[in-house]
Amino acid sequence: MQHSLQETAEQVVMRRAVSGWGTEPGWREVWQETCARDLVLQFCGIAEPVVGLDAVCAFNAELFEGFPSLQQTITGVCASDTDVVYRHRLVSCHAGPFLGLAPTQRDVDITGITWASVENGKVVREFYELNHDELKRQLGLQ
Repeated sequence: MQHSLQETAEQVVMRRAVSGWGTEPGWREVWQETCARDLVLQFCGIAEPVVGLDAVCAFNAELFEGFPSLQQTITGVCASDTDVVYRHRLVSCHAGPFLGLAPTQRDVDITGITWASVENGKVVREFYELNHDELKRQLGLQ
């Protein structure tokens, strides 16, 4: 469903964050509607950004392969005309491969922050942060 470019940055980002969540049907279409083709994702713990909408969607598909039951609860939002920061809680079992890590079958429950920048009604940049040390501890890697 195509939405108006008159949406606020917060509306665009929250639609992408909720309806575009990787366990939702049609999530890729939501990303196509809400993100720029040259989207840049800086994911915590990865030195180089993921560049381009297709590459970011492939990265997300891999994330949801590794954590197929990943549930997100958005616990706070702060927005300006162009930037949206939201805090989230993520709960899942690490049941598949992700970033070269074999499935641990361990549960994770962790919080993080996403900062998205919007230009011309599309997400153009996103910074995703969570406590990697805590994630590794919960996965039994530390």
